[in-house]
Amino acid sequence: MNEKIINNQEDGVKVNKTLNFSSLIIPLFLLLTRNGNISEKLSLDNDFQSKVEMVKNIKPYFTEEEQLLLSKVQDVFDILNKVKRLNKQEYDNEINALNTDVSKIERKERILTEMVKYMDKDKRQIVDKVLRTKGRLEETKTNMETQNILEAQKIDKFDSLLHFIRCFEPIMKDSSNKKVKKIQKVLEVMKTPEDRF
Repeated sequence: MNEKIINNQEDGVKVNKTLNFSSLIIPLFLLLTRNGNISEKLSLDNDFQSKVEMVKNIKPYFTEEEQLLLSKVQDVFDILNKVKRLNKQEYDNEINALNTDVSKIERKERILTEMVKYMDKDKRQIVDKVLRTKGRLEETKTNMETQNILEAQKIDKFDSLLHFIRCFEPIMKDSSNKKVKKIQKVLEVMKTPEDRF
């Protein structure tokens, strides 16, 4: 018996909230639109953005419960405004000219850098690895270009060989890097004049 009373009271509260919601939204929606014809009120020719702004500005003067309902009204107007934008193709102020002086590859990298902020952890790790690998490849490419310059300048063959080995450090695994370090030390020892021993 007590459970029925409690359930009836909870149902009554739900009905009251629904009534409050509809009793506030419907008159407010009718108030905020000009004519009595519902199809004209929902016409995409209406300025729903101004209604969104108006509801946003009057909301603080209502109670918390009313503000919640007004937020829902605001969302309805916002949805209607977005539908209007889709229908009328109103995207002129959305176009940004950040890509004019950036290469296509760099734009893709920047897109990935921005997108990674919103990805799941697993996907973020994959993209981070891709970006790090790209950076390492760029570093290796720069090192190789420097190596070609050194060879053209007829630098000592040991120095040239050491630099060539260092070119590939950015893209090698840690275990391979340890072996390369050992080779570098051997080459440095071989390069040292005999009188220094």
